Amino acid sequence: MPEKLETTHQIIPRELIIYLRPSTDVWQCRFKVDGRWIVKTTKERDLQKAKDRAKRLMIEAEIRKASNIPVVTKKFRDIAKLAKLTMENETKNGKAIASYKQYAQIIDDFLIPFFGNKNIDSINHNVLEDYEVWRTEKMGRTLAYSTVRKHNVTLNRIFDEAVYFLKCKLAVFKITFLCSSLKS
Repeated sequence: MPEKLETTHQIIPRELIIYLRPSTDVWQCRFKVDGRWIVKTTKERDLQKAKDRAKRLMIEAEIRKASNIPVVTKKFRDIAKLAKLTMENETKNGKAIASYKQYAQIIDDFLIPFFGNKNIDSINHNVLEDYEVWRTEKMGRTLAYSTVRKHNVTLNRIFDEAVYFLKCKLAVFKITFLCSSLKS
């Protein structure tokens, strides 16, 4: 059994832990939501305040999960799933457009496999160019203009979802055209 460190405290055994990293005096926390570890900063230097903040962060994460809002909000995968959920709800409410089924397939087959673990606010022009190359290799051919357009619309929908629900500052621009082989 490892010895207990003064810089690590279990608030809820095996569920909520706060700790200090060697390079900072701000307490970090990790907690489980739905069996998955989430790591966040408490932004607190005082141990008791950090414990209180960690409890609040865990409760907020549980509420987000119960409300079908992504718990890890900066990951592309989570925002993409939220966009799919929004489209499913619009379909149930009769507000869907015919392309939603294609958008969901693009999210599952292309966008999540490539962007999945990236923070959504770190996606920039270079990453989008890498995606274009990866997508072309995966398809084994140059994509038609209409296919590229569908991918762009789907990607923009995910970015819109991030802005709307998360108010995150995206380091990306609205994609209007992403296929160098079609540029004139």
